[in-house]
Amino acid sequence: MERSRVTGVVLAGGRSSRFGRDKALLELNGEPLLARTTRLLGGLAAEVLVLGPPERAVLVPHARVIPDERPGDGPLPALATALRTMHGDRLLAVATDMPLLSATLLAYLLDRSEGFNVTVPRVNGRTQQLHAVYTAACLPAIEAQLSRDDLKIDRFFAEVRTQIIEESEILHFDPDLRSFRNINTEADWREVQHLACAGGDAHR
Repeated sequence: MERSRVTGVVLAGGRSSRFGRDKALLELNGEPLLARTTRLLGGLAAEVLVLGPPERAVLVPHARVIPDERPGDGPLPALATALRTMHGDRLLAVATDMPLLSATLLAYLLDRSEGFNVTVPRVNGRTQQLHAVYTAACLPAIEAQLSRDDLKIDRFFAEVRTQIIEESEILHFDPDLRSFRNINTEADWREVQHLACAGGDAHR
């Protein structure tokens, strides 16, 4: 898919309460995770948004930082904000705590997204909503859901044209499913660092 059609967004508004420190500031190979993720998205998208506190701008001078309208309410309101703000016709949404993202897999999801409002991988039986592609056609369903204070991010999927990319297909691009490893504990962080070192850094 043409880069000019894509807006990337990193959801970076979480308080990292389980982890105990700001995951966006963790450094992998000398680069903060938020800067690393926006750099990767910059190769796929004409613009990159960061949903989070204004102070994030120091880490990502080449991205546009947008405050979360409903901080503490999870990713669904942030996704709505990004869809209202984006200039592209596809929103590639990822989380800041997934340091081993694959640009090849993300590009594949974008290519597969034609004709759908949501294109989302399913790994270990669960859809990965913060590793997915959305269009602005999702907004009415999301806003209706938010008006009911229903914050479950995948609830609106039944209301729009949704395509699920199964794990068997994903394995062709990411055999170890490294892209979907996120950081919730210090043990997760140590494992991610080990994988990045042992397998080479695909972001470099």
